[in-house]
Amino acid sequence: MNNFDIKPGNVIPLFSYPLYLSKNSYVLNTEERELIDKEIINTVDNTDGNLVGNDKYFLNKLLELKKYIQKEINYYFYNVLEYGETQQIYITNSWVNYNKPGTKSHIHSHPNSIISGVYYVDGESTPIEFYNDNYRYLLNLNVKQPNWYNTNRVWYNLMKHNLYMFPSTLTHGVQQNNSNITRISIAYNTFIKGPVGGDFQHTRLEI
Repeated sequence: MNNFDIKPGNVIPLFSYPLYLSKNSYVLNTEERELIDKEIINTVDNTDGNLVGNDKYFLNKLLELKKYIQKEINYYFYNVLEYGETQQIYITNSWVNYNKPGTKSHIHSHPNSIISGVYYVDGESTPIEFYNDNYRYLLNLNVKQPNWYNTNRVWYNLMKHNLYMFPSTLTHGVQQNNSNITRISIAYNTFIKGPVGGDFQHTRLEI
């Protein structure tokens, strides 16, 4: 439990979900892009026409991209969330998603993961959409102006060659692709190694 100051008249975004957009982009070279494009023949239909690559460790084929993503993960985990460096966070699974025109991706979250993220290859006009599972007002109130405190979903257009990162419990999906370009992304999950918890709370565990 922590005690944080609040000043009169201030509003605190209590227990918010920290969504991160990478400051630096990673531009794929020709060989990397060809590998991503070829993966479409090795896919399964997930739901709503969304094709998912069968290779669940796809970033092992793109080591420079994986290195870039791991660096961004480290910044988010240690500098934004400010977790201790005794815990090492690393990429577990990674796979390619394809949304051809007219398809979308179902609403979901990522179990068995701490932080999840999406690197965008193509398809800026098809947004990712996030849902607030904690939005439980008694009444469906009319909104004068949408803001962070009164909305239950938010969507963002993609920034090609950039990375979005968020807690794996955050529910999200992909709106229908109404463009004539296939939306391509690489998604990943993470987990940690090292000690978690503490002796004082009787929660110490070595992972």
